Amino acid sequence: ENKHIFDNDGRMTKSRIEVWCETIGPLVDDLCPHWSPRDSERQACREQMKAHGIEPGQAVIVHWGSCNSSKDFPYTLDLVRLLVASGHKVMVVHNARLPDMGGAIEVLNVPLRELGCIVEQAGLTFGPDSGLIHLAASTGTPSISICSVTDGSVYFRYYGHNLVLQNTQTEGKPCAGKAPCWALPSIFWCGKRPRQAAWCMEVFTPERLLKIIEQRLEDNA
Repeated sequence: ENKHIFDNDGRMTKSRIEVWCETIGPLVDDLCPHWSPRDSERQACREQMKAHGIEPGQAVIVHWGSCNSSKDFPYTLDLVRLLVASGHKVMVVHNARLPDMGGAIEVLNVPLRELGCIVEQAGLTFGPDSGLIHLAASTGTPSISICSVTDGSVYFRYYGHNLVLQNTQTEGKPCAGKAPCWALPSIFWCGKRPRQAAWCMEVFTPERLLKIIEQRLEDNA
């Protein structure tokens, strides 16, 4: 991977999976992961979600944040509250104490297989470039990935059920012509903007995302 980045002027033009496959041998045809829960796991998950008033295909799962905070959407809390206020069943995935979600269901410290079951039963998964989007792809769950410092067209190009939201038009900004910036220069360009979106994410307001999510749910109903 380091050699690939060096050969391409510091950029990832292929996903890590592609680089790995090409290093060890022939490239496989399907680079989207696949996973299905056991019937018993699926049934237990449905019963658990039904206890919260959520039917299969109804919930919107929101990933609060990745392990790399520079990837995250700064207005996740506002988006969650807006989704709940609009009548959506929302489940928020994270592994830490969260602020008041306004009625959303928190999914904290759940084992990976159980989380996979929850994702499979959801109507849509929303999050940054993170493991939850890859999990959604493996279960065939429609998803929306919002990308800033990393290139969604590289990492999600084989995920047929995923919609990538990414803005690389940064004319007039300090990072003009350098988006996605892979989080390295963003420390200087965006690091002093607390509770504000990075330059490249300013166009994705919670109100705009609500419309995109609702349209995505309708398209995949």
